[in-house]
Amino acid sequence: MPQKEEITFIPGTPAAMRVYHIRNYRPHWHSKCLEVLFVLKGKARVLASYDRFDMEEGDFVVLNEGDIHFIHSEEENLLLSLFIDLTAFEEIHPYILYLNFICESFNTNAMQEKAIPELRQLLLNVIVEAAGEAPDTEKINQNMKKILDLLVCKFDMVHYYNGRSIPEEQLRRYHQIMKEIETGYSGRISLEELAEKVFIGKNYMSQFWKKMTSMNFTEYLNSRRSEMAEKLLLTTGKSISSIALDCGFSDPKYIYKSFRKWYGVTPSEHKAAYSGYEAREEQFDEYDGAWLLSRFGSDLLETFMDEEKSYLIHSAQLEQNWRKKYDIQMRKFTGSRIKKEMIRSSHQEAGLKELHLPLLDRNVARLRDGAVCFDEDFIETVFQLAREMGYLLCIEIRYEERSGQEWETVVKAFMEQARRRGGREILNRCRFSIFIGEPENDKDARELVKQLERDIDTKKIKLALRFA
Repeated sequence: MPQKEEITFIPGTPAAMRVYHIRNYRPHWHSKCLEVLFVLKGKARVLASYDRFDMEEGDFVVLNEGDIHFIHSEEENLLLSLFIDLTAFEEIHPYILYLNFICESFNTNAMQEKAIPELRQLLLNVIVEAAGEAPDTEKINQNMKKILDLLVCKFDMVHYYNGRSIPEEQLRRYHQIMKEIETGYSGRISLEELAEKVFIGKNYMSQFWKKMTSMNFTEYLNSRRSEMAEKLLLTTGKSISSIALDCGFSDPKYIYKSFRKWYGVTPSEHKAAYSGYEAREEQFDEYDGAWLLSRFGSDLLETFMDEEKSYLIHSAQLEQNWRKKYDIQMRKFTGSRIKKEMIRSSHQEAGLKELHLPLLDRNVARLRDGAVCFDEDFIETVFQLAREMGYLLCIEIRYEERSGQEWETVVKAFMEQARRRGGREILNRCRFSIFIGEPENDKDARELVKQLERDIDTKKIKLALRFA
């Protein structure tokens, strides 16, 4: 059963730090505390509430107060956790305990991207000071205040969606609403009652929330209820029916619907998965700050300070490879589940419904001795994105890159791959566009269309002229 893990802060500061190599770290949570988790070396998978972060060297993510999380890795790594005591900042930020922070170094909007270097520097200042033999509490406190100010002003949910500073009056109202949600989710919260508490009309309340987050208010409320249900599910012996009532669901059937939406599984499946995590042998080695500075100091500085330079070099190397460039873009969709929901809602409102890419070119599908070898992990990632975001998957076939017979082999192999991995649901999302660049190739390309129509609905294939 996941346990609350107590944190011992550096005396006179709201900061604490731990450095470790982790293979399995038991499911746990922290009360009234943020955890900033860094991957200094290697990789790590972090499960936190309904989020999954596959983190790489140089990444960091903020884990929210109360989120149950589990850390796992199959390879050598070095991780660092910086803990922030939220209660130390309640006087400055009265709503600090009710905010939902969205801070992932690998997944930012334009405003956050500009703020990441400053945030990274402030975090590094605290880490280096906290690792010393005699930490300067004044320096730590000064930097910690700046970190919290930056998180509140740039990295909470409303700033992620809007990508700009929010007028003070609107931000105050938003904070009031968040407090009402966090303190009243177990009861029946209606828009009308909530509007009265923040002194606005019901219709304006609905419009205001939509404007601030792009999300339907009830959907967000149910996401929080589902998170609270998860904690009761994993830390008590209560029945699902009892948990549903405790978390404000008017009928147990609604908890199943909401839980599956946010966690992708039923409550019982989720509980079984966490029982499996807890059954694993806990394996981690912890190091002190002196070890960090003596054995890892120069690399630490390089990891955090030269990120921009290394990114520019990396981007230049990828200029001709759409597949690797797409990997970088995909990371923007691998962050928190609430972030994905905001993106999905915004895209739906804008009428954005399709994902286009040359999924079957030589970067992903290779022919060897008549057999097709796929980059299966990449294809699965694309399928997952299409499912989660509700996109149609429009696959571009650039006819001149292969012969008609080769394309027929590749597409049929892909269809089988899709059936195996996603079934009818993912096949229904697929559309195929066959592009020709030379007008005289139209007859040959049409023959390919006829061959594919044996396995694919005619309405899902189109032939088009496209100049390079």
